[in-house]
Amino acid sequence: QVLDIGPSDSLLCSGNTIVLNAGTDFSSYLWQDGSTLPTYQVTSPGLYYVTVVSVCGASYSDTITVSLAPPVSISIGPDRTKCNNDTIQLNAPTGFLNYVWGNNYNINSLQGQSVIVNPLVDTLYFVKAEKTPGCFGYDTIRVYVDHSAPIYLGADTSICANESLTLNPGYAGFTNYLWNTGAISNQLTINMPGVYSV
Repeated sequence: QVLDIGPSDSLLCSGNTIVLNAGTDFSSYLWQDGSTLPTYQVTSPGLYYVTVVSVCGASYSDTITVSLAPPVSISIGPDRTKCNNDTIQLNAPTGFLNYVWGNNYNINSLQGQSVIVNPLVDTLYFVKAEKTPGCFGYDTIRVYVDHSAPIYLGADTSICANESLTLNPGYAGFTNYLWNTGAISNQLTINMPGVYSV
């Protein structure tokens, strides 16, 4: 008969359980802690062994060393910044069995390698990805939301012949300006009727 409770060196992910199985072909089982069932649940690293006796009285032993698996590494990138109602695609790396995203706020899906988010305020998103059964990697990303300053040129108005009017967007902190006339200054002085936008 053959006794095999698993590979001699096994890895256990934090919080998981490995079930060692000595089979059902033996009349008695004795594990390192004195338990006598055919299976043994491993929840922490260590040396595990079992001695079994066959129905014919032969004795067999097997030993396994269980080590703590290294943390699963995953990165969804650095924190990101978006403006107003822009959307951002968040991507997890390939090579995982499945992905679970959170928090459930303005996100197009809670599963899959990539998701699209559209938060209206600064928001923290996270991913939990399963590398091998029961072994997970975790990462978070903060999406910062910038809001544009309001632009207001004023109400529609009239000008008289030989008069001019200076249009001002109402905020002096912009770095670039582009008027529909092609001008790039922070103000536009007009003396002709028309539609003007910036």
